[in-house]
Amino acid sequence: MCNRNNNIYIYIYIYISHLALLLEIFYTNTYEIKKLNNSEPTIFDLWANIGIATLYFKTFYPNSKIYAFEPVPETFELLKKNVGNLEGVEIFPMQ
Repeated sequence: MCNRNNNIYIYIYIYISHLALLLEIFYTNTYEIKKLNNSEPTIFDLWANIGIATLYFKTFYPNSKIYAFEPVPETFELLKKNVGNLEGVEIFPMQ
């Protein structure tokens, strides 16, 4: 989630997988799209986990429309905390 100073705060469980996702997505730019000609893309984040990829895409495409889906109820709760209030983001539990 972003605050008014554009700082990003992410709620996580202290799992190595969450830390690995942060590094993979934000540090190595694994999800970078180099030739996207649309500044307002529609993005589907399937198995969105805690929303790190959604936050990444919102950082680079602030006008995007993102649909994020997560099947694990406990993880969905963190997804809701991290991206549930972002403009242009809709989240869905997959059950």
